[in-house]
Amino acid sequence: MLDISDQTVSFGEEGLVGLVFDPTGNRAYVNHSRDPDGHSVIAEYVVNSDGFDPASRRELFVLEQSSNNHNGGQLAFGPDGYLYLGVGDGASFADIERTALDFASPLGKILRIDPRPSGGEAYSVPSDNPNIEFDGADPRVWARGLRNPYSFSFDPENGDLWIADVGQGVWEEINYAPATNGRDAGRGLNFGWSAFEGPDVFNADQSSEDHTAPRLSYSHDSNGGCSAVADGLMVRDSAVGQLDDWYIYGDWCSGSIWAHDTLQPSAPSLVIGHLVGFTDMAQANDGSLYASTRTGGGDRGGTVSLVVPL
Repeated sequence: MLDISDQTVSFGEEGLVGLVFDPTGNRAYVNHSRDPDGHSVIAEYVVNSDGFDPASRRELFVLEQSSNNHNGGQLAFGPDGYLYLGVGDGASFADIERTALDFASPLGKILRIDPRPSGGEAYSVPSDNPNIEFDGADPRVWARGLRNPYSFSFDPENGDLWIADVGQGVWEEINYAPATNGRDAGRGLNFGWSAFEGPDVFNADQSSEDHTAPRLSYSHDSNGGCSAVADGLMVRDSAVGQLDDWYIYGDWCSGSIWAHDTLQPSAPSLVIGHLVGFTDMAQANDGSLYASTRTGGGDRGGTVSLVVPL
């Protein structure tokens, strides 16, 4: 068990927002907000036979935040063995500080680092990151133009990158980036925010150059008004064979869960279930699929459900 309740505030979109184990299982990385200064912290813990070792905590870096929402949170190791981090634009609304397309800011981005200490530093930046040689750019930036990439994942079969990016007031979107020989999915891409929200122009003062349009988008009106795409997962070799080769994603507000047939990308997504307060999809090593929820109220309780064939 790892208890960091004395180092963070759990409220709204803040708290322990990301956790991932490295490929060896010997270390875990957390993303939590907010610290005493109101920022997000990326830290490492050693994992041994007794579980997490709290005394081993090692902070990699702090992400300065100007708002208590749009902090992102997802951590994942890519097919290349590096650590990827989803970071929201840090704005209370509308990308008011114009961070998402700014090469100099880590906000509104997917970051990529090597989390191992190097040369006296807590971590290093891979030499093939797209902006590493550009003056003034944050070298950690892998992809930009995201509002709040609360969740992203790599396709376990081919390394493709899928990003569930929470929208503003009209559109929710799923961004997709194919890999090349299992690597480099999303490298240097611009997913559009805040020049665009979904298919629509949003902030006209932001450049639309090199915009990669979303693979999927759905309007708030089509989803009952309130919408927030919470998570998605590319399903392979699952215990629910009917969903293999489908991308499954869900909405926190409506609880709707959809399946997108990646072999027929122009076909409409199908509603396959509803879970009020949907937050996450996960696939276990044995192929089992799970969906989790978080309810409102003071206890912040929730459920974990097993997905079974019809």
